[in-house]
Amino acid sequence: KYLAPSLTWQLSEATSVTFSSEYRWRRASQDFYLAAPNRDVRRLASRETRYQEPDDYQTEEGYSFGITIAQHLADDMSWKLAARSVRNDDASSWYDPVAVLPDLVTLQRRARSQHNQRQNEYADLSFSMPFVTGPIRHQLLLGMTAGEDSLDAHRKQFFNGATSGPLSRPGSGS
Repeated sequence: KYLAPSLTWQLSEATSVTFSSEYRWRRASQDFYLAAPNRDVRRLASRETRYQEPDDYQTEEGYSFGITIAQHLADDMSWKLAARSVRNDDASSWYDPVAVLPDLVTLQRRARSQHNQRQNEYADLSFSMPFVTGPIRHQLLLGMTAGEDSLDAHRKQFFNGATSGPLSRPGSGS
């Protein structure tokens, strides 16, 4: 689910300001790849096989805000300044397939639970100007981008399951 409204305000014939935002939310189940024991495709499980539990999930929620200021100057010259701020939280709880055991049938899984918070801040500045050299028309474009990304990853659970016995098998009781 998402919503992404924007609004442009034309301050003058030559100047505009655009405000934008986005909100996004999703909850999805996990279903990772099928293992091919000993890299032998003949040992591949059927495509209906699912190594994760029915209630394994990943949720994501994020939002962003942006502003763009555009100024048209004389003779098709223009400059633009854009800034964007993004926040995203995601959480997951599932079993990762991590290894095929020596019997080439049993899959070892990892119990994983994690919460991540991401933040991104960006700014772009650009300048555009046409010029001519003889019969050739050019468009000069100069720009610069600056930004910062941050991630706070909190691993709540990260445990490889047993490699033998009943706890090594997927399903209830493991």
